[in-house]
Amino acid sequence: MINWVIGSHGLLGSSVNDELNKFGTPWQPSFRINWAATSDHAVIATMEKSIDLAVEEFARAQNGQDWNIFWCAGIGVVNSPNELLELEVIAAARLCSSLAKFNLPVSGRGKMFFASSAGGVYAGSLYPPFTESSSPMPISNYGRQKLRIEELFTGFGATHNVKIVVGRIANLYGVKQNRRKQQGLITNLVQSSLTNTLLNIYVPLSTVRNYIYTSDAAKKIVSQVSESNESLRLAVICSDRNLSLSSILRHTQEVTRKKLLYFQSLQEASSLQPIDLRLATESTSLFSSNLETPIVVGINNIRLHLFESLQRGVLV
Repeated sequence: MINWVIGSHGLLGSSVNDELNKFGTPWQPSFRINWAATSDHAVIATMEKSIDLAVEEFARAQNGQDWNIFWCAGIGVVNSPNELLELEVIAAARLCSSLAKFNLPVSGRGKMFFASSAGGVYAGSLYPPFTESSSPMPISNYGRQKLRIEELFTGFGATHNVKIVVGRIANLYGVKQNRRKQQGLITNLVQSSLTNTLLNIYVPLSTVRNYIYTSDAAKKIVSQVSESNESLRLAVICSDRNLSLSSILRHTQEVTRKKLLYFQSLQEASSLQPIDLRLATESTSLFSSNLETPIVVGINNIRLHLFESLQRGVLV
């Protein structure tokens, strides 16, 4: 078995990589993919060429083994511009065409996982909690982009005899959150507490979300992929608890033992943030929900990590 995590340096990808390490060292190309940051034709061509080279190298390493590819890449968020979102679509399409070019699907022994967004695809859906049976209804370009890539992978799998697992993932939180991205509420709350800075909250305190610790999400993802024998499996990757923003604030204050400094101001992006995004899953997994990281433990892990960064002078 050979496993390749694309996006292995990100919050989710690094955790999936760590989980796979328990079963053997995941494969990585000898170079990093040159991800495009703009829609410049030359930049995109460079990215596509690097994907081709990575897939060619993977094909040589695979050499007839069963294989799994985990797509955990992507830098877009809910209010990202279309230009940025389109780059991930282009990259995913290139991966599929490269796999076909180098005959990876021929054996029928491959699986691909795509990290989609539950919040993105269910943002306009009716009757929460949303599960695998819920009809997706995105209200943002981000959510529509995720559905496009889901369909891209699904179509590729059906055409080329590759098993596809789509994971619609809840709000991730963990110690490797990219603080430069405009997301990561829990990390931002803890950082605000440590630095005594004022935080702008632009949704009502009654807003409900599902938060899953990144290592828990990784365990569920690896379990879903290893168990799947269907041509297509859809799984909502979520915690067994849905929490309001006011609950998150309370838990953070309990962990940090400090009153959080924040103010509320509705912004244009707030219209893309529904009040109730409760999630649940109909899927069974080898990873028991009883083993999930409690929210206060996850928050404290982030506190310890950020406090260490603050002591080293690298907390921005």
